[in-house]
Amino acid sequence: MIEVRTDGELDALRTCGRANAEVHRAVAKAIQSGITTGDLEEVAVAAMRLAGAKSAIKGVHGFPGEICVSVNSEIGHSVPGAYRLQSGDLVKVDIAVAVDGWITDAARSYVVGDGTREARRMLEVAEAALAAGIQHAKAGGRCSDISHAIGEMVKHSGMRIIHKAVGHGTGISLHEDPWLPNFGPPGLGPRLREGMVLAIEPVIAQVSRYARRADNGWADVTMHGDLSVHVEDTVIVRDGVAEVITRSADEQQPIRVAEMLLVPAAKVDQTELVQLVAKEMDPILLEAWGRRVTPQDLFTGGAIPLAIQDEGGRLLGFVSYARQGRRLHLHTIVLRREQQGRQRGRAILAWLEGEGRRLGCNTLQLCVQTNNERALRFYQRLGFVEVGRPQSNTWLMTKRL
Repeated sequence: MIEVRTDGELDALRTCGRANAEVHRAVAKAIQSGITTGDLEEVAVAAMRLAGAKSAIKGVHGFPGEICVSVNSEIGHSVPGAYRLQSGDLVKVDIAVAVDGWITDAARSYVVGDGTREARRMLEVAEAALAAGIQHAKAGGRCSDISHAIGEMVKHSGMRIIHKAVGHGTGISLHEDPWLPNFGPPGLGPRLREGMVLAIEPVIAQVSRYARRADNGWADVTMHGDLSVHVEDTVIVRDGVAEVITRSADEQQPIRVAEMLLVPAAKVDQTELVQLVAKEMDPILLEAWGRRVTPQDLFTGGAIPLAIQDEGGRLLGFVSYARQGRRLHLHTIVLRREQQGRQRGRAILAWLEGEGRRLGCNTLQLCVQTNNERALRFYQRLGFVEVGRPQSNTWLMTKRL
């Protein structure tokens, strides 16, 4: 039976997801040539303590470690120990934590130093497969839609899915229904419902399709000794874009929203970005404030800036937001004029609502110039209401989450 969690239970899982992300962040900072996998475990345990979490892996089937740290041909379940990382190693870190009885599961893979071109490409393929799986974790679909999306992405890369490794539900126990293979046809299995919680985890290798148990009795390794990559996130199924709860907002990988990608603004041409926003916003700001857009308007301290791209990498717009207590504040959202009226703005606002809930916010708020009548009507249609005028020419609008 696949559990559908209540709003209160989902809030608890979001709290646990944030703790998981903090532990991963601490471990990622520590990864370098010369450090032992046991040292990484100590970093993780200290981070768990700070986050009010504990390991949810230790003791499962007798596993003795607090986290799993697997290297090169090891695909997972390796106990941290005396091995010292070397430049070029491909490291997989699998962390499950529990907070107040609720569990989230997430895995990241890293190349120590520069690594080979093939290793870096494997990371890209695995992240793309994870994103494809998450994109299909939506209410009304079937479990195997996730499996099929992952498998197709990996198949077209020329790499292989490890058949033994599967995703799963999570919540009260680390492994719950359903089991989610990373391959297979679409349209099969249980129907997904809003509020289900899934750990989606592609595990890929260069040539192997199967794994074997290593001599140490714990680690699973590729059948042919080739490199492997493991990535994983815990998500909440939504009626639309799934909510990822094990990544902090500022470490998000490119996010698929409808037919768009949201990518960190630092990864695009800053000059082009400012010019695009200025072209759309200057007439409004000149009338309301008597000035033009400046880079400081886009990159406000504390805000998370994301460029909006199409699948081909063309810049379509810009969005930035920040958490302010229990409120998620939308600083800026701009789309090219020809992209407006195509439901793109609605899709981004729907994603922001999910992001706000993931961060524990209960309100989405924004400011809009009083002369921007088109934007006012747009936000009103989406359920925003005017709650005040912080300045004479600016409306403050809010929407409950």
